[in-house]
Amino acid sequence: MKGKSDNSLPFFLIVTGLSGAGKSTAIKMLEDMGYYCVDNLPLSLMETFAQLCLTSSQPMNKVALGIDIREGDSLRNLPLVIDKIEGQGIQVEVLFLEAQREDLMKRFKETRRPHPLKNGTLEESMEREKAIMEPLRSMARYVLDTSPMTPHTLKATLLDLFGERREDMPVFIYSFGFKHGPPSQLDLMLDVRFLPNPHFINGLREKTGLDEGVKDYVLNQEETKRFLCHLEAFLSYLLPLYRKEGKPFLSLGVGCTGGIHRSVVISEWLARRLENQGHRVKVKHKELTP
Repeated sequence: MKGKSDNSLPFFLIVTGLSGAGKSTAIKMLEDMGYYCVDNLPLSLMETFAQLCLTSSQPMNKVALGIDIREGDSLRNLPLVIDKIEGQGIQVEVLFLEAQREDLMKRFKETRRPHPLKNGTLEESMEREKAIMEPLRSMARYVLDTSPMTPHTLKATLLDLFGERREDMPVFIYSFGFKHGPPSQLDLMLDVRFLPNPHFINGLREKTGLDEGVKDYVLNQEETKRFLCHLEAFLSYLLPLYRKEGKPFLSLGVGCTGGIHRSVVISEWLARRLENQGHRVKVKHKELTP
């Protein structure tokens, strides 16, 4: 697979992942975004399908193909199939969807649908599938954990990554509390627990980092000013290198003790500063989201 997108080429997005992680939902969302979508197309037909797309009277330049564990042993042939499709002048990327074990089990129990690997218990089937799908996960350029995502946030993420197929690298910033645990799959993590804590200031404890009083308290500290100066210089150096390398997106976590005050303030400040520099930025406050 090519390391960087080329908007002049037809684009195939292969959507795969763990059962219950949202592949079918993502396929429907991509269809709404203008992609020609085919779910569960056999791998043996994928190269022929690519040829048909190129020769169609109405060329299909954005295609999403869903594949999953039901392909069985033929999944090992996916890298070869991708090479052949790219040899036809089509850009191919892989999106792998996963979720935390507890969330996958909950989704299967709520829908009462059996796991595609029907031998053994649900837990055993999930573990076998995870092992079988690991090579696909390793080759995927995009890996998304859908556990913390609502349908709305999943669609927003897909729009950011695939809606316009822009060259710039979106930055996702997550504030969180260390006592609750960080989001999964962060590229960078900042610990801002060294900053003075508004939790111990009367009148600020009950507020959040979105309130002006808390913002002023955190941002006016000398430690904060020095930290943000170094942080801005660090990211100004690092982000262009990530973009040059072809990184599709960057996930940055900012954590404090409870995820209510300091991490929220720093995340909001950082988002505004990066936006002013021309970056696409999305902010999610993990501990403030219902």
